[in-house]
Amino acid sequence: MHVLTTILSGLFLLAIGQGLFLAAVLLLLGARRPEVRAANGLLAALMLLCVAVVGHAWLGIAGLYAAWPHSALAVLPLGFATGPLLYLYLSRILHDRPLGRRAWLHFLPFVLVTLALLPFYLQPASAKLAWMRGLDGPPWYAGLAAIAKLLIFLAYLRACYRMLEGADANPLAPGLRRLLGIWLVG
Repeated sequence: MHVLTTILSGLFLLAIGQGLFLAAVLLLLGARRPEVRAANGLLAALMLLCVAVVGHAWLGIAGLYAAWPHSALAVLPLGFATGPLLYLYLSRILHDRPLGRRAWLHFLPFVLVTLALLPFYLQPASAKLAWMRGLDGPPWYAGLAAIAKLLIFLAYLRACYRMLEGADANPLAPGLRRLLGIWLVG
């Protein structure tokens, strides 16, 4: 079992490094080419969100949650931002319209969940460690959040597919449609 843990840990670290590299490249390209800055920023944010989730899983595989107690529940709200980031990225890349103020409304579930968890996040490390030791599995609200995240993400995937159907003339549409299929399987 130790060998498997070591292999998984190494793979997760590689994924984290690759994600950070890709996000940095996207941001650097956006800095050099203003016409892709917003789209690249959204895609980089999506990549960093994935890096945070993989990093959190790596902490668990490596048995480091106790060493990093402030990571407890840190990634729980992130799944609520995945769908909006993907949708806004596609919207920006396909329609080349600036994102308006209303675009921020897509992140309302993420903000609400983050605010609901704020009292927990502000607790000292010792309180979080005591909470972790008292757990006999994931807390009930983590399961509820997982179902809500899945439903919201599936709704955003549907909206993304509908957006792509209306953009068949765009040469990026077929490749983006395949990528959405990969996201759905993932």
